[in-house]
Amino acid sequence: NGKVDTTAKAIIHEEVDQSRFITVQFITRGSAGLPWQMSVETRQMRVHPGQTAEVDFTFTNNSHQESWGRAVPSVSPSSATTHLRKVSCFCFQEQQLQGDERLTIPLVFQLAKDLPEEISTITLVYTLYPVQRIALNPLNNNNAAGDKI
Repeated sequence: NGKVDTTAKAIIHEEVDQSRFITVQFITRGSAGLPWQMSVETRQMRVHPGQTAEVDFTFTNNSHQESWGRAVPSVSPSSATTHLRKVSCFCFQEQQLQGDERLTIPLVFQLAKDLPEEISTITLVYTLYPVQRIALNPLNNNNAAGDKI
C-alpha cells in the first residue's frame, strides 16, 4: 500500500480524460482504543482522470466522552499514490468529537490525468487511530500548546 501525502494539494485545471473511467473504492477501518465509527456515503465511485470528485465520510463517537482521533490513509495500488491529489481531507488533521457527536466531513480529491493506463481501480483505505491528549499543566509553560503524546 502506498502512503498518501497528508497535505492539501491545489486542484490542477486540466482537461478531463472522458475516454476512461477509474473506479475509486473507499474502505474504512476502526482501531482498538477509539470508540468511533467511520462510514462513507458510497463505497465506490467512477471518476474520469482529471476530474475533481467529492465523497462524504461520517464519524460517530459512540462514547459519552470527548475523544480525539486521526484517520490515516493508504492507497492501492501504490503506483496510484502520486496520482491521487487530495484537495480537502479530514486526514490532514486530528479530529475531535464530543461524547455521542456525529460529524460529516467531505473528502475532495482529483485523479491526475496522467494516471497510468493499466490502473483501472484505486482503493483508498482510511484507518482510525486514537490520539491521546495531555492536560495543560499550569506549572509547566513548556506545554502551553497542549502537546500530544
